[in-house]
Amino acid sequence: MTIGQGMAEELAHSAISARKVLERIPESKFDWTPHPKSMTFLKLASHVAESLGWAKYTLDTSELDIEPVDGPKFEAYVAKDLSDLLATFDRNLAESIEALKGVSDATLAEIWTMKKAGEVMFSFPKLIIVRSFILDHLVHHRAQLGLYLRLNDISVPAMLGPSADEEG
Repeated sequence: MTIGQGMAEELAHSAISARKVLERIPESKFDWTPHPKSMTFLKLASHVAESLGWAKYTLDTSELDIEPVDGPKFEAYVAKDLSDLLATFDRNLAESIEALKGVSDATLAEIWTMKKAGEVMFSFPKLIIVRSFILDHLVHHRAQLGLYLRLNDISVPAMLGPSADEEG
């Protein structure tokens, strides 16, 4: 098994509980936020769905400039409704899993760079980008969404073990 194949399996496993969380978000609560500095339910959920696509993008490129001097800045995806959100999540997950299954260990060792207006924000091997900005990122935001559910008295699914609402 290659490193990418192992990461693909880990992503697929982690995405199961992330999708369960997304499925429970009522559209009537899309604008809800726990704090003025927090994202709304919809923006956070859209971010989770969009960020799954970053694995394929990272493996296929060597850099991203989020505010290029000579072009439009990066625009975050925001779902139209729950159906759009879940379809985007599923599509990005499938594309990223396929990309990870086929990536070589040598490609994962290549450097990937994020820039803002041409200035380097950071550079890491693609392996580190996928680990931290896709896999760890998914777990982090999945937990935030679980808290959003709890604060709205919506049943929280079991994730890494049982929740107060479900067996693991």
